[in-house]
Amino acid sequence: MADKIKLNVDGILALESSFIKVPYEQLKKANRKAQKFTEKELTNLASGVADLAKGKGSGAKDPVKALDSMIERMNKLKRKLDELKAEETMYAGKLAARLSHLQDLAHIRTLTAPEFAAWAHLRLQRVLLDYLMRQGFLTSAKLLATGSSSHRASDASGSFFTHQRRIERALERHSCTEALAWCHDNKVALKKLKSPSSSNGGWGKLLKVRGTRPLVPALEYAKTHLVAFADLGHTRAIQQAMALLAFPPTTTCEPYRTLYDSDRRWTALAAQFRADNFALHCLPPLSALEATLQAGLAALKTAQCGGKHEDRSINCPVCVPDTFAVLAEKLPLGHHVNSCYVCRISGEIMDEDNPPLVTPEGYVYSRKAVHEMAAKNNGFFRCPRTHSIFKVAQMKKMFLT
Repeated sequence: MADKIKLNVDGILALESSFIKVPYEQLKKANRKAQKFTEKELTNLASGVADLAKGKGSGAKDPVKALDSMIERMNKLKRKLDELKAEETMYAGKLAARLSHLQDLAHIRTLTAPEFAAWAHLRLQRVLLDYLMRQGFLTSAKLLATGSSSHRASDASGSFFTHQRRIERALERHSCTEALAWCHDNKVALKKLKSPSSSNGGWGKLLKVRGTRPLVPALEYAKTHLVAFADLGHTRAIQQAMALLAFPPTTTCEPYRTLYDSDRRWTALAAQFRADNFALHCLPPLSALEATLQAGLAALKTAQCGGKHEDRSINCPVCVPDTFAVLAEKLPLGHHVNSCYVCRISGEIMDEDNPPLVTPEGYVYSRKAVHEMAAKNNGFFRCPRTHSIFKVAQMKKMFLT
């Protein structure tokens, strides 16, 4: 019995990689930004000092003014480093909070421990927060986080999704400025992913230029910003973009008419940005809530699930339309060695102690439900589907396989 309720810590931690990855990537990005800024400023200062010592450059005429300028730059560097250090400290603190939350599992041995119930409740709040933020319900997510103990552990994701949502809204307004800036900041990682985001962002800009200006500016933009992406494996897309310039926005020629479909193109840009942003931070495309629900639904799903026929169970979550049925639509069937029959009247599982009985019309109900109904109707059973009336003796026992 102890083995059945033993906590599988390794299995839980395997599902939490993305929980740690987001603040880690944010910390790494902040550190990289600080390093590049520091190296650039120190290189410029060192070059200026060397030129001043040799009497070269603009500072040779007025060394005192040049020194004052260098001191001012060093003060700006110090203030900037203080800001970058505060940013790194913030992300490091959030990463530590998440690691501490996962470390609590090391002291929990069984699923029945009160500590695990508290930990699981906090994890449930995190899962709900993750789903809300992915769907863009940032205000609701903030209220949930503020009113729960998961606020500190989830705040790093909050800033991540807030930034993402800001770029998505810009794309919805047909503005790719923010998206292209994001592509520039992450160009090395996007190149490793062989992502089309940068070229797609250029596509969006090209469509705006071509749609509002003459051909020449659009051609110049394409040469400057799109041709460079041919080396990243997007040759066909670049060729299509260049061919697009020969057609006006009012063209009826396919596929260029479809490419000028503004709403469809910008929706695709937003979807591509979201997918790449998740990939950069090792986030799965599905939220933890959806993935968990799908795992449970797949275990319950049978060949009878999801249809609109009368034989589906009214208590089956997989058969609930517009909600769970949508999630379970493309899931595989669960592996069931033996058939499981559920009585449509009582909702109880039929087994050897409560075997199924078949009516002359072929409908199946549990013996317990049949006898309870017959006891109230002078020994007669009324089928709830066809409303036909039978004697219990007319019904046959069915053997489960």
